[in-house]
Amino acid sequence: MKRIIAAILMIMLSLSTFAGAEPLVTLATISPAMLAVEDVRTEYDLGDEWDRYALAIPLTMPFLIEDSRISFDSLLLGGIIDKTKALWDAAMIAGSLSDIRLVEGRGTVSILPDISLEEGRASISVIYDDAEILYSGAGWMDTGAIDGRTIASVDFKVEPLLTLCVDADNTLSGKGLIELSFFLDEERVDEYLGFIGMTRSELRSLGMEVAMHELHPTLLSLIIGIDIESATETEVMDALSEGKMLDLLDFLGLIYLSSDTFSMCVVPTLMIDGSEPDIDMRKVMKDTIRMIYLLEEMA
Repeated sequence: MKRIIAAILMIMLSLSTFAGAEPLVTLATISPAMLAVEDVRTEYDLGDEWDRYALAIPLTMPFLIEDSRISFDSLLLGGIIDKTKALWDAAMIAGSLSDIRLVEGRGTVSILPDISLEEGRASISVIYDDAEILYSGAGWMDTGAIDGRTIASVDFKVEPLLTLCVDADNTLSGKGLIELSFFLDEERVDEYLGFIGMTRSELRSLGMEVAMHELHPTLLSLIIGIDIESATETEVMDALSEGKMLDLLDFLGLIYLSSDTFSMCVVPTLMIDGSEPDIDMRKVMKDTIRMIYLLEEMA
């Protein structure tokens, strides 16, 4: 599962060839949202020393990436020289993070989560209000300024399996919309099930067992829209079908059987500012997963 999550993130990060702005910078502007995992606060004052401490890495990340000019097209699609330079730039950024600190700052950064399980959507907004910083690390010092917002969202009650979206409109990355959707390849799913001797009905029953094990019944009921503990299996399947979530049930069953089914049965599609670029996203996904596997073996 960790390999799948890493693959999704790396696919989203490998889009710089196909957008006007560098997607790495666009995606990095959502990085302060990581604070929402450990902190319930929604606003950070850059004039406050403690807030500057908490924001040191997440807030400087966009500026470090923008300054380095690193791009994933060089890392994944370029020649050996381009790839070597990209790896060097990435190493320099990683090396700076251990010593990074915000010396002074002005403005605020707000982090606003918004979850609607009934609508099948979860999002988090990072709003920069005239944020200006003086930062240092690894023996150097620089300044950065950003104003505007970036929103990251996931939709799962949609025709695709799910859709990940990063929508930015700020002074550092500019205005851009990156949408990455994942669909189940029904033919490949049936082919896989035929090889292992399992029916689609059995797969969905397995998927429901996984969902019941991983999620509290109250939460699962809220997502599906019916009382999961009193409903019949037919009622649950009907509710999932109405909510366009039967493919999620199939996906849970497939991943339980083997995480490697992700590369066989899932098809990614990409939209950049409303247009689909001419790129084989399935090949990008497979190459990304293979690269992650190779890096794991070398570690």
